[in-house]
Amino acid sequence: MTASMKVVETPLSDVVVKFRNPSEEKVREISESISQVGLISPIVISPDNILLAGYHRYLAYKKLGLDTIPSIVKDVDNSVSELIEVDENLMRQELNFIQTALHIVKREELLKKLGFLYQ
Repeated sequence: MTASMKVVETPLSDVVVKFRNPSEEKVREISESISQVGLISPIVISPDNILLAGYHRYLAYKKLGLDTIPSIVKDVDNSVSELIEVDENLMRQELNFIQTALHIVKREELLKKLGFLYQ
């Protein structure tokens, strides 16, 4: 299956969001990360601006008061759009406790090295 794709700056006000269940903690964490290092991965939208993936990134941009967000536009049919949404939620890899701890320690070391943490 081949689909066209492009990256654009999309006004947040143009993004159409279906019902989602946000995590305020995740939005806060992503907002912090975006403030420190920028957006790492664009959101994914359909050609008619329906959000397919990246709800927490979208909310983080809103929280930061930004007007536009980098977006990958996937020109696919409705079934593929739904599959993208399902895959985004099912295939996201969650870390176990040890991996999470190691990542937190490494993140803190990097933040300190970059001057984002006060001693």
